[in-house]
Amino acid sequence: MKYIFDLAIIGAGIVGINVTYFASLFRPEWKIILLDRDSAGQGASLYSAGLDTPLGRGLWHSYLTCRGRKLYSQYHCKIKAASSNPLQSLWIVKKNQVNELKTSIVDGKLSFVRNPLQLESLKKLGVILQKDEVVFSLEGISCSNVSNMLRLILEKSLTNRNCNFCAMTNVREIIKEKNGYLKIIKEDNDPIFARRIISSTGAWNSLSTHSELNQSDFKKVSALHINLTPSLSDPLLFFYGSGYFLLPLYSKGYWLMSLPSIKEHNFPKTLPPPINETEKNAAIAFLNQHAPTFVKYIYGGRAFCDSYTNDRVPLVTPNIAAANHIDITGCSGSGYRLAPALAEIALKLCF
Repeated sequence: MKYIFDLAIIGAGIVGINVTYFASLFRPEWKIILLDRDSAGQGASLYSAGLDTPLGRGLWHSYLTCRGRKLYSQYHCKIKAASSNPLQSLWIVKKNQVNELKTSIVDGKLSFVRNPLQLESLKKLGVILQKDEVVFSLEGISCSNVSNMLRLILEKSLTNRNCNFCAMTNVREIIKEKNGYLKIIKEDNDPIFARRIISSTGAWNSLSTHSELNQSDFKKVSALHINLTPSLSDPLLFFYGSGYFLLPLYSKGYWLMSLPSIKEHNFPKTLPPPINETEKNAAIAFLNQHAPTFVKYIYGGRAFCDSYTNDRVPLVTPNIAAANHIDITGCSGSGYRLAPALAEIALKLCF
């Protein structure tokens, strides 16, 4: 066997890079290889808004949220330039959804907004409150430059001489050998052998065969760019329960309007997928009702695909074809904030 590794990681998105980092940190003696059919940080990771909200859906998702935030804080201390920035936020919530929001908060402080200055910031941005809506502020939210963070984390991982990265490497098949090794067949037919594999390929789940993937599908996640320069005092505007939020990107000089995710029946023929007129018109109608000031500044946008589970909680499970092949899937648009916790769990299954 020509190329033998202790761990092969397939998918160099935000989850795969976190797996690489923690594996090289806790198992520095392992020979590790990270493979991706593109370059690092592409796919859903490339378009991530880098938004970390302290929300969880049930016990398992809440654990992933809290653990992910703790692990991020630990390696932000080690990789200074990869740190995140605190973000003010105002949440517009229907009165009948207040209790639901309160029970989903796992690591932050929710406060009813009475401060005239905070209400004035809504007025300045042209936000129109509906009769059945109230406003809360939520502490504990941050935003990161994901592309820069991934580059720094990968660079840190590769300082370990046992850690390798191969871009533009398309994996066609994985075969379990009689001796327990996993044989990775690439397009060039030059095989790699690994004692264990962790796959995190996002919406491209052709290597994942366990039955639980029947619970997951892929969705298109779109966002509009709004050519209006945010001031440093402008908060994140989160319209709870609607699927819409307005994120001020201070360093880039514009706002990002995230749209509700849409389930796709067929994988898009072109990537990134286009934002269709139906999505755009629905977003304009929402803004006209809630924040009409932003409508005339819309200019283009971006979209990507991600894998989703029915309950939007990721899966970390052994592949039915081989117990030493771990699949991470169904990040459901939350790959950035949950990635460290998912990586830790997958590595524990390998150890």
